[in-house]
Amino acid sequence: MHSIAFSGLRHVNENDLREKLTIGAYFDPLAFQIDLHRIELYYRARGFFDARVVSTDIVQGGPRHSVDVKINLDEGPATKLAAVKLGGLDTMGDDARDIRSYFLLKKGQLFDYEFYLAQKDLIEQRLKALGYAFADVQGHIVVDRDRRLADVALVVTAGPRAVLGQVEIRGLEHIDARKLLRHGGLVPGTRFSLDALADARSKISNLRLFSLVNLEYHANPDHPDVVDLVLTVKESTLRAWRVGAGVSFDFQRMEVRGRLLHMRRYFLDGMRTLQLRLEPAYVTVPNFWQPVRHGPAATAEAELTQLDVIFPRDELKVTVGYDLGLEYAFQYHGPRAQLGYSRTFFHDRLQVGLSYNFQEFLFFNTDPALLQDPALSSQAYGYINPYRLGWWYQEIALDLRDRALDARRGGYFAIHAEEGGIYAGGSFTYEKLLSEARGYLALGSRIVIAGRTEFGQIFVQGQYGSPITRRFYLGGPDTHRGFNYNRLSLQIPSGLAGSPALPVGGDEMFLTQVEARVKVVRLFGAWLELAGFVDAGDVAAPTGVRGDRISLAQLHYATGGGLRYKTLLGTIRADVGVRLNRLGVMEPDGTPNPDPGSRVAFHLSIGEPF
Repeated sequence: MHSIAFSGLRHVNENDLREKLTIGAYFDPLAFQIDLHRIELYYRARGFFDARVVSTDIVQGGPRHSVDVKINLDEGPATKLAAVKLGGLDTMGDDARDIRSYFLLKKGQLFDYEFYLAQKDLIEQRLKALGYAFADVQGHIVVDRDRRLADVALVVTAGPRAVLGQVEIRGLEHIDARKLLRHGGLVPGTRFSLDALADARSKISNLRLFSLVNLEYHANPDHPDVVDLVLTVKESTLRAWRVGAGVSFDFQRMEVRGRLLHMRRYFLDGMRTLQLRLEPAYVTVPNFWQPVRHGPAATAEAELTQLDVIFPRDELKVTVGYDLGLEYAFQYHGPRAQLGYSRTFFHDRLQVGLSYNFQEFLFFNTDPALLQDPALSSQAYGYINPYRLGWWYQEIALDLRDRALDARRGGYFAIHAEEGGIYAGGSFTYEKLLSEARGYLALGSRIVIAGRTEFGQIFVQGQYGSPITRRFYLGGPDTHRGFNYNRLSLQIPSGLAGSPALPVGGDEMFLTQVEARVKVVRLFGAWLELAGFVDAGDVAAPTGVRGDRISLAQLHYATGGGLRYKTLLGTIRADVGVRLNRLGVMEPDGTPNPDPGSRVAFHLSIGEPF
C-alpha cells in the first residue's frame, strides 16, 4: 500500500474513518472488501443510511510493487434529530441542572449513534460522580428513514444518593488494613462518588505495595442508600534493588553516571518508605576527548518518607546526603539535609509543601578567576569557601493536566519561594521567588501544542550576594535549548588556558517556550514523534552588576526540532536548538552575550522538557 485516498467525503472526519480500517502496509484484496463494507457501516452509524461505496480505483503506486487506492463515496442525505428529550430529572433538585449541562444532543443536529451512546454513558457517569451509585440511563431511538428524521429520548432512574458502608479487604498478608483504609480515604459514612473511589484506588496503587489493586462496590441488601466496598489486593515484594547507568551528552559538559538504589517499603511496619541511593559518576568539561576540567562525582543519599502523618494525603520526608560534584568553575564536596512536609488536596490537583534545607560545601580545584578578588567573588559571584547554606522553602502547585507524564490537555501552575539567612543557619541572606505556568492543547489524536513560561527573582541582603548554587541558570535539554547546560547566564573569563568562560548565574530569569509534538509512526509498538519548538529567555546579571535587569526586547531566541521515542522507561529525546540572535560578543548598549558565535546546541536526554 503506497497511499489511500477518498473522494466524496464531506461530513465525517477522515482521520477517524481511516482508524476504523484494517488494511495495513500490504494490500490484501479480501481485507479491502471487508473495509469497504466497514465504511458503509461507519456512515450508517452516523445517520447516513443511504451512504455507499460507488467505486474504487486501484493503480500502480510511485514506488515499485506498490498500489495507490482511491475510494469513491456517495454519502447520500443525512438523518437529523427531530425531537430530543431528557426525562427523569424532576425529583433531583439542583443536581438536575448539573446533569442537563452535560446533555449536548440538540434538535437539528446530524444523528450520530456513537455520539448518542457517548452522551448516554456520560450522563450515567456524571450521576454516579454526584453520589447516585446505582443510577441507570435508558435510551430510546425512533428513526424515520423515509423522512430522514430521528427522535431520541433518554430516561434517568437516579435512585437514592449513597454513602460508603463496610469495606472488605481481600489479599492482605503483612499490611495493616486500618492504615491502608485511612490512606485511601475510605471512611464509612462519607458520600459515595466514583471520583473518590478512583482517587482511593490510585493512592493505594501509588504506595507500590501491591501488584494488584481492584476496588468494586455493590448495594447493601438492607440499606438501599449504602454502598459496600470490596478491595482486592495482591502484595508485592517490600524490598527492591535497582541498578542503572546513563550518559549525559552536552557540548560543554559530559557525564557518565551509574545508580544503585535500595528501597524498603512499609518500613518498620508503617506507611513509610526508606530509600538508599548511590550514584557514582565521572564528569568532564567541556567533553571527553578534550577535557579541561574533569573528575569523579557522586551522590550518596538516604531518604525516609512517612505518609499520613497528621491527615490522610500528607507526607513527611527526611533526607540526608553527601555530594561530590564538578561544575564549570569548581569542584565541591559536603553534606546536605532536608526536612519537608507536603499535603495534597482536591484529588491531588493541589499540592502545598514546606521544607527546611541545609548544605555545607568545601570547594576545591577552583578556577583562578574566582580567587583573584575575594570581595568580588563573594559579592558578585556568590562564592565563599567554606560554603554554608540554610533556607526555608515553600511551594504551591495546581495541576490540571490530564496526566502528569506526557500531558495532552490542561495546565500546570506553581509558585516556589525560599528564604535563606543566618536565621536558617546559612551564610547568605536572600529571598527567591519562581513562578511557572504550563499549558497543553491536543489537536486531534496525534498533535499536541505545549507551552511554558517561567519568571524568577532573587532579592539579596547582607554582605554577600546571592549564593552561586541557588542562582538562576538557563540552557540545556529542559530549559532554553539554544544553549548548552547552564550556559545562558553572566559569564566571566576562565583563569585556565583553553577552558570555556564560566557561567556564574543571575538574580532574575525569564523563559517562555512553545512546542509542537506530532506522533508520526509506531516503531516496535512505541510512538516516534517529531517536535518543533521556539524558546526565548534570558538571565540577568547578579544584583549590582551591569545588566542586572532583564529587557524583554532583548531576549535570546532559538528555534529547532527533535525526535522523541516513547518507551515504557520514558521518552528518549534528541533536540537541536539554533540561536537566532545575540551571537556577537556584546550588544550595541554594551551588554555582553554568553557563548558568542555558538549558534547550535545539541541535547540528548530522557523525558519531555515540560
